[in-house]
Amino acid sequence: MRKIEILTENDLEDKLCDCLSRHELPDCFLYVGPTGAESWINLDHSEEFPFASTLENLLRRNLPPIAERLPPGVGLLSLGVGEGRKERLLLAEFSRDRTVCYVAVDVSSHLVDLALEAVGDLNVAAVGVVAMTEDLPLFRVRWHSPLLISLLGNNFSNYPPARILDLIRDQMGPDDHFLFDCHVLPGEVGKRESWRRSVERIYGSGLNARLNLAPLTRHGAIPDSCDFSLDLMTEPSEQGPPMRTRKGVRVLKNQTLFLHGDISPLRAGEIIEMGLTCKYTPDQVQALLRAHRFETVRRFLNFEGDSMLVLARPV
Repeated sequence: MRKIEILTENDLEDKLCDCLSRHELPDCFLYVGPTGAESWINLDHSEEFPFASTLENLLRRNLPPIAERLPPGVGLLSLGVGEGRKERLLLAEFSRDRTVCYVAVDVSSHLVDLALEAVGDLNVAAVGVVAMTEDLPLFRVRWHSPLLISLLGNNFSNYPPARILDLIRDQMGPDDHFLFDCHVLPGEVGKRESWRRSVERIYGSGLNARLNLAPLTRHGAIPDSCDFSLDLMTEPSEQGPPMRTRKGVRVLKNQTLFLHGDISPLRAGEIIEMGLTCKYTPDQVQALLRAHRFETVRRFLNFEGDSMLVLARPV
């Protein structure tokens, strides 16, 4: 197994400095370094954060119908692979009678290592790539079709939909497929207020707050001097009004960050804006796929109707 570094630690530190200078903290920086990776794994495994286990169970239950709709010899390219638990489920299904090409992509070098270790006993030819999802055009050309490009662990919801769908669609051949999952918004309007309160409670947990503060605390910020906040808001769109998170960090006291050898002050009262997570209804997801030239091959919902898994292909 080998690993390709499109982004180095120094590159990421430079990007983080640039973002913080604009009072922005994109979510990709939450997972970087051993501390960020550990914070994510703790949250991902926690009962306080049921989204991860619900989506994993949905995939586990539907492996055979996914595999039967894919072309012979398909490989797996996973974006935002994390520690690779869901990818291991897919690869165990695909590699029963052949060697499978596997490309594990994440902005965290530590998580890429864990994802590769997770499939060490399977019949796979695995390569790790340390890169952002947006870097897909830089490395997609290294592997031939047919590929299953996956975006699992609710990662689909963490990007503006037009940007992520067009990015992936532009890198797909006619025999490639796209697999993604997402936590979805109830279709019934009457259920949304209780759903919203539940989601805000889960995302507002102490473990999630520590994950979101990790890029600051590992560079010298004092946790008790930074206040993480999150709420859900409705946002207009052509597919109907989805909901999205609005989250940020308010600096409570003057303090100093040590970034890439430089000293960067944080001033009391400053607001650092963070990434978004969108929540769509299942019908809105289908409308987005059609608008960006995808055809749904299979769609799966859990019993509660709050988690969705989609296999799609370009048209």
